[in-house]
Amino acid sequence: MKDDGTMLLVMPGPRHLWQLREYIYSDLAEKPFKVNLPSALSVRSTKPLSFTLSVTGEQALTLLDMAPYAWRATDKMKHDIQAHNFESLEIDYVLVLAHKHVSESL
Repeated sequence: MKDDGTMLLVMPGPRHLWQLREYIYSDLAEKPFKVNLPSALSVRSTKPLSFTLSVTGEQALTLLDMAPYAWRATDKMKHDIQAHNFESLEIDYVLVLAHKHVSESL
């Protein structure tokens, strides 16, 4: 990224795919959203983007496969998800606008 550049990140929010995560984690608890960027970048602004989707179990499995915690899902969990229709699956993102500082020449 160039010095003085701007980047837009789309990051999963605290409740992203919450109803699927409930199948995987027995002690699921909402955690505050944190942005962890390299020191050369600073957050200019954040904006939540949340909505719900109605999806079939097969579609839910496809979404789960794209999540970093998919490997935790057992065959039974996947079977249970596939057998369920999700009328209000939470989709939760945070848009993060970040800026790269100008590097100082030595």
